Amino acid sequence: MNGQLVLRCAQRDGCSRLLTSRFYGVARASRALREPDRALRVVTSTLGPGILAGDRLMREVEVGAGARLVVAAQMATPVFAGTAPSRGDAWARVAAGAALFAPGDVLLLAAGAAHESSARLDVSGDGFALHAEIVVLGAGARLRSRTLARIDGRLAVRDACDLDGDGSERALLTAIALSADDERQASLATAFGELFAREPAVRGGLGATDGATILRAQADGAWPLQRLLERIVAVARMHEAERPRALPHLQPA
Repeated sequence: MNGQLVLRCAQRDGCSRLLTSRFYGVARASRALREPDRALRVVTSTLGPGILAGDRLMREVEVGAGARLVVAAQMATPVFAGTAPSRGDAWARVAAGAALFAPGDVLLLAAGAAHESSARLDVSGDGFALHAEIVVLGAGARLRSRTLARIDGRLAVRDACDLDGDGSERALLTAIALSADDERQASLATAFGELFAREPAVRGGLGATDGATILRAQADGAWPLQRLLERIVAVARMHEAERPRALPHLQPA
């Protein structure tokens, strides 16, 4: 079965507002929930027992200038084996002055399951985006993941990850923070590194490109990675909330 989710968020009267929330097929989304930092949170889910072989899920998110949006999954999603791989495609556009926090789903690939995913992120000006994915691989499971991220049209990340399950039920976390602000990236990288050091059950490391901080980590099971990701999202939101913002330009009377 197929599923598609479309979310569009914009700032109106100084507040983030969800202008569009459409879902089709097996995709579902909650109403917009107001967060203490004035961001909106939308919780997503998939109908039925999980993702079946041959299923295709699509997600499109647009965050307008000055708005703040959190898109998070309700729970972990099983991915079942079959004759054809399942697929998930995500696209996000973040305008100048906007912020998107998308910790994504926890995908539980059953033994022998095959899943392909792609994500395209387009950030403008001083916008910010955090994109993440956790995958748990059963024996013989296969993951093929591709991510392309640009800032003002300039390539920031092109990532390819191909993994095969070895029966150890290992879990993989990939988190990418995008910003054109070098100071903000350096501060986030330091904070992420400190969080990473507090998780002895997690193995991996940090990397950086011009405009992106990339964390990739492994653990025996999803829980240590979920805990780490929750802290990463909290730190990223705190940094974004504290960031100085330009005053609006006023025309002379």
